Amino acid sequence: MNIKKTMSIIIAFIISFTAIKPINNYSNLLSASAALNAVENTYQGLKYVTSNGEIKITGYTVNWFPLEIPAEIEGVPVTSIDGSAFFNCTSLTEITIPDSVTSIGNNAFYYCSNLKRITLPYSLTHIGDYAFYYCSNLTSITLPNGLISIGNSAFAHCTGLTEINIPNSVTSIAQSTFEGCRNLTSIEIPDSVTSIEKHAFQSCNNLTSVEIPDSVTSIGDNAFEFCSGLKEITISDSVKSIGPLTFNFCNDLIIKGYSGSYAENYAKVCNIPFEALEKAPTTTTATTTSTTSIIITTTTVPEKNVYELGDVNNDGQINAVDASTVLAYYAMISTNKDGGFDDNQKAAADVNHDGSINAVDASSILAYYAYVSTAKEEVLSIEAFLKK
Repeated sequence: MNIKKTMSIIIAFIISFTAIKPINNYSNLLSASAALNAVENTYQGLKYVTSNGEIKITGYTVNWFPLEIPAEIEGVPVTSIDGSAFFNCTSLTEITIPDSVTSIGNNAFYYCSNLKRITLPYSLTHIGDYAFYYCSNLTSITLPNGLISIGNSAFAHCTGLTEINIPNSVTSIAQSTFEGCRNLTSIEIPDSVTSIEKHAFQSCNNLTSVEIPDSVTSIGDNAFEFCSGLKEITISDSVKSIGPLTFNFCNDLIIKGYSGSYAENYAKVCNIPFEALEKAPTTTTATTTSTTSIIITTTTVPEKNVYELGDVNNDGQINAVDASTVLAYYAMISTNKDGGFDDNQKAAADVNHDGSINAVDASSILAYYAYVSTAKEEVLSIEAFLKK
């Protein structure tokens, strides 16, 4: 079997292991406006239902705006805005939501293309999927402290947004949250965030620089794809996973990070310019037997990492990502280019210890990944597995 055919089979196998079912972008668009067995009522142009001593706003009956949602109706607190409550309400220009509301449902303000101003309460903890999708005239919005979750595509294609704050109560930037916000010029990611999901900032053309905090461990595929204005991104050494197309078409990008980090290795493999950052020296104070204190300044040099066999990206796992990384390296060296692996990665990649790194190693890594994924008994090490 020739090399091209072998690589084609392996790549197809990788895709089969890593494929994710597409999300239905139109799910819940036509969700029922009232809960089962609840009676829908109206109040000052608003539709609502009452359940368990709480009121959910389900829709509207008037076209006079701006609109203010009351904190309570007949003594019962208003706690949520239902999915699709103001779906495609192009007449809506301004709305105020009271402090009693904790949740905004999926598609709640979907395609409210003339919405220019919205006041979100401090009580808000959840914003649903597509909640403000294509609110193209929304120029600014303040997300309250205490907000825990922001749904997929919640602010996608809000082309009027120029900046947005993410409170430090949010732990993940969901899939496509800010996709297509092409006039967004700055974004500050708080150190509460641990993951940035795929397509999160895709096509944010006017972003010029981004800093990834130490809390983040993964950046999803296509997360910054088509960010044509992005010049630099600083990636902390806590990041252990970046998608292969995360920075696709970011043609002027420079990745900044620490020497020996995953970010540096990623930049090499993807042929993205890398700029090493200097770590601050460690200062130690020692006291002698006299009353004089001596300040000793030393520079801490990170210990050389010893990678586990097969774990090419040193993230503690041996999986299809490692196999694809080996294939990418093999493709580069096959065309007389620098594959970008350091000595640790080369040692980890050469799983059959034949002195070369090629499609056979990638195939072996995939075979081990398949074995681990289905093993029901004690899992063998990759060395033991390959000797079987």
